[in-house]
Amino acid sequence: MGGSPSFLPPPQREPSLSHTAPCLRAHHAAACMPSPPAHGFSPKKAIKTGPNLTYHGGPILSTKPILDVYICWYGHFSKPQRRVVLDFFASLKKASGGGADADATAPSVSSWWGTMSLYKDKRGNAVSSTVKLAGQMSDRKYSMGKQLKGADLETMAARAANSFASDDPNAIYVLITSENVMVEDFCESQCATHGIVKIKKKAVAFMWVGNSASQCPGQCAWPFALPQFMDYSSATETALKAPNDVGMDGVVMNIASILAGAATNPHGNAYYEGNPSVPLEAATACAGIFGPNAYPGAPGTLLSDSTGSSFNARGANSRRFLLPCLWHPLLRICKPL
Repeated sequence: MGGSPSFLPPPQREPSLSHTAPCLRAHHAAACMPSPPAHGFSPKKAIKTGPNLTYHGGPILSTKPILDVYICWYGHFSKPQRRVVLDFFASLKKASGGGADADATAPSVSSWWGTMSLYKDKRGNAVSSTVKLAGQMSDRKYSMGKQLKGADLETMAARAANSFASDDPNAIYVLITSENVMVEDFCESQCATHGIVKIKKKAVAFMWVGNSASQCPGQCAWPFALPQFMDYSSATETALKAPNDVGMDGVVMNIASILAGAATNPHGNAYYEGNPSVPLEAATACAGIFGPNAYPGAPGTLLSDSTGSSFNARGANSRRFLLPCLWHPLLRICKPL
């Protein structure tokens, strides 16, 4: 799977409002948690610097107006757990076209995805404006076991593509593993990743996200859980209340992050900053930022509902989500919803 990011906090340095400490990324990108704040840190002293993504001329997922998504559920997921993810994808339909969240009060999931239309290839074609769930399949019997290597994910993606009889280069295959499945480097260095597999001599994009609920919610579902490596005996930090389910809300956050990266840098040669083998991408460049006034260890100013749950985007079926900040290619900043 390539290099891997580290969840351990880096040495303390001058913090930034728009760019937490970067971590290495396996394949083309891996979703990582931000580092916790230093003791005595004040956001007023933060320096407003940030990432600067560059277009390197490669293809993006822009060949069709609709980006088809195929989900492969690996392991056991309850119906309510599946519903969280399915409602997220239903919410990505273009609101102006009567999508599932067309009646959702802003900020909405579809408006979050709207930033993707600002990413264009060398022909001027933008990332697909609409994301559609084209199919899903389940592997409840753990056909490849409960301990997976990086190569196993590629095999699973290839099997899924063959099952759906699709080699569409503008589609993406989303592998989601249940909380009792251990994946190489999961929790130790990554929460999710994306890459490419060859199907009928065509390069097809895939991504993997794991449910961290019972393994490392503090790493992969922050800020709905606190990092396990921190000592909170004398601290006042508390986790935010998740709007749906801690593990599945973490899954959605990481799906959103890696989906944005896969759409704008599917082959590792489009939009990114830094070394192409360890790039910062559309969402991972803004890791840890979910709202205005964010700083390392603090997600920013968020909305809350009557139950006290925190979110920043409304979606289909009155669903609430917390989505990562995206890098805005025109303003060239990390711009929260």
